[in-house]
Amino acid sequence: MMFRRVLCAFALLGISIGFAFAEDITGSITRIDDKKVTVVTGKKAEKKTTEYDLDKDCKFAKRDKKAKVELADGVKNEVFKDIDVKKGVPATLSVTEGKVTEIVVGGGKKKKDAN
Repeated sequence: MMFRRVLCAFALLGISIGFAFAEDITGSITRIDDKKVTVVTGKKAEKKTTEYDLDKDCKFAKRDKKAKVELADGVKNEVFKDIDVKKGVPATLSVTEGKVTEIVVGGGKKKKDAN
């Protein structure tokens, strides 16, 4: 009985540490291919361009209101074709150990009504 408790405690600790090393980055994707993605983060005066490696099992999704919808074809999806380098594609990237494990497209600033 005691062994089970200790084993469960170690399992929870391992999961917690795994989440601690994951990082979410919000920015604009300016370039993407099968192995790398280039992201611009920060405001106008503090823009920073960073390049990350894509994990072989990287997941791709699109934010649809409050839900995430999986993107078919991954990197080859039409969302990533003809990316404007100046504007980019707004996205949130989940980075674990220097590799991107998930890309969620969308979720940029909402426009206010003109009323």
